[in-house]
Amino acid sequence: MSTNQDTQDNDLDVEETAGKSHKGLILGAVVVGIGLGAWQGAPRLAPRMAPCAAEAGPVWAAIPLPFGGGDGHGGGHGDDGSGERFFQFDDLILNPAGTDGTRFLVLSLALEMKEDAGLAALEARDPEVRDAILSLLSTKTVQELADVTQRPALREELRQRLNQLLGEDEIVRLYLPRFVIQ
Repeated sequence: MSTNQDTQDNDLDVEETAGKSHKGLILGAVVVGIGLGAWQGAPRLAPRMAPCAAEAGPVWAAIPLPFGGGDGHGGGHGDDGSGERFFQFDDLILNPAGTDGTRFLVLSLALEMKEDAGLAALEARDPEVRDAILSLLSTKTVQELADVTQRPALREELRQRLNQLLGEDEIVRLYLPRFVIQ
């Protein structure tokens, strides 16, 4: 009898072990399926979700910025009443020189203007200004862009290029609140 009972116990152990390995296999398959579904489904769902996201408004609109807003445009007086005006370009994306499209830079840029007239000029020439920013930064390599010691010189070069485009020294300072290289 004991031999028969030992055989039954061994059979139960084998069945339990097989059940555990099947559970692991099933769990693994579910995880892989979810991952594949997200990878394939996200690009298809994104166009359908975009109208809903646009109605909700941008996430950064609720974040107070030190230069006067997150709606893409500055304007108005600073908190100290000094009359400073700001114009902001959010989420500009470009490929640095020499990367063949394998690397990119995401940046936001804020311009401190002397007067309201400068803001009006920027708004009127928005596409030209964006193109000038992207054209200048696209000539820089990843090493040049990543070197933080060169950031002040880069800011000044951008400021001079944009002032040249506007025809005046309207841009007092240039800020780079977001500068991410991937």
